[in-house]
Amino acid sequence: MKKLSFSLLLFSAACLSMIYFVANLAEKEIKAALSDIQNADFSTQLLSYERGFFSATAITEAQINTDQDAPLTFKIITTIHHYPYQAVLNNHIELTDTTMAQKAASYFGRADWITSVETINLLSQLTGQLTVIAGKYESESESMQSKPLVLDYQVDLKNKKADLVLNWAGLVGTTYGTSLRLNGLTLTSHIASLSIQDDYDYQIAIETLEVQQENTQSLIEGIQLTGNSQQGQKVDTLDTLNDLSINSYQIKNETIQTFTKNRLKLALTGLYQPAFELINTGSDDPQIIQQALNELVNHGAQLSLSTLSSQTPWGEIDGELDLVLDKGASLMDIIINPYILFDYISGDARLMLPVTLLDEPLLAESLQMGVMTGFLEVNEETLNLQTSFQKGELTVNGRIVPL
Repeated sequence: MKKLSFSLLLFSAACLSMIYFVANLAEKEIKAALSDIQNADFSTQLLSYERGFFSATAITEAQINTDQDAPLTFKIITTIHHYPYQAVLNNHIELTDTTMAQKAASYFGRADWITSVETINLLSQLTGQLTVIAGKYESESESMQSKPLVLDYQVDLKNKKADLVLNWAGLVGTTYGTSLRLNGLTLTSHIASLSIQDDYDYQIAIETLEVQQENTQSLIEGIQLTGNSQQGQKVDTLDTLNDLSINSYQIKNETIQTFTKNRLKLALTGLYQPAFELINTGSDDPQIIQQALNELVNHGAQLSLSTLSSQTPWGEIDGELDLVLDKGASLMDIIINPYILFDYISGDARLMLPVTLLDEPLLAESLQMGVMTGFLEVNEETLNLQTSFQKGELTVNGRIVPL
């Protein structure tokens, strides 16, 4: 009996020790994580953290910057329960602006329209889920119905890595004769380093996107957008890759035109990272934006459009482009005299168009001009452009064009 009591005492002491350890771990990681989330679009501030043995309460203010003058500000009251193996966080989220909070409650039909639950385990792994319920709004000229949204995420708090999956059932909206319907949006992303803003990859998938305006209907099916951003090979440079594919794009008015197997793959290599990030902040100061653009152009980069293809009603379109902008170019000098750009760029381009486009009224005149000047070569089924620009010399379809 004494051995059993002693064993129970040891077990209880071990559990209490683990609870104390988890409480310390949770407080440390929560405070560290909140201090790391500071950028131009989203920021957080821990207002208070009151900790007991079995539970704690944290109050946080989060701001999301929008195109409006005032950012969206949320107050998050987090109740943290300490267990021997993990901490469980229940987040009560509310808008601090009373008017905005009332509008949101009216749209979603309840005040607790956004909820979040998270856990932190002994290995500093945070797992969470954020849910936004369905909402509805109607007036004489407009209507909007949004379906539920669920965001699942896992964060390695120790190694500063994260994975997230967002599933949104979609929305239906109408305004002044134009209607929009989006079905099934999924976003997955892996963030390789939370401390480096541009080190991530992502994939976005949309089942259907439909737009109806007067007598014209556009239907896009099977949208897939993948990409990544990472540090370049050179110091202070950034490499990005984006790959867009669309299974079907249909325009219906008096006739039906369908474009299938649409794909665009674009890579930007060697972008000057400080200037690129400054532009992405969305600053309204024209001097700051102009300075960033000057630096971006001056440092040079490489643009590679490795895939541009579509199966159109007239036939296949296929093309590619590889363009290098050398260092040293001045944006202001180029604006004053665009011909200066020829001293800094080199590259190759190829484009193949269906010859039946020559019969399209909207395109016939410009395409015929391309044929007459030799920029487009006419074959039995295609119009072709093959051009190269190297060291100030332009070659089009094997013929040197004076500049």
